[in-house]
Amino acid sequence: MIDATGRLVRDTFFVFVDLVNWLWDKLWKFNRKLARVLLPGQNRAVQTMVALVAVCGEIIGLWVFLVDFADRHPL
Repeated sequence: MIDATGRLVRDTFFVFVDLVNWLWDKLWKFNRKLARVLLPGQNRAVQTMVALVAVCGEIIGLWVFLVDFADRHPL
């Protein structure tokens, strides 16, 4: 029983980590391309920093939205 519970917790954790990794990868690729298009005269470091800040802001915004949604719509 404890072994099955441990596997469930481990699998749930890794599904969450894989989801965050997938989301980060998709947002990173999108924002990096967008930063290159919108900031063509800037050097690569500036474009990377803009993409990094955008990805972090989007993930935080999604987290806030989901928490707010869960608070407003209890089970």
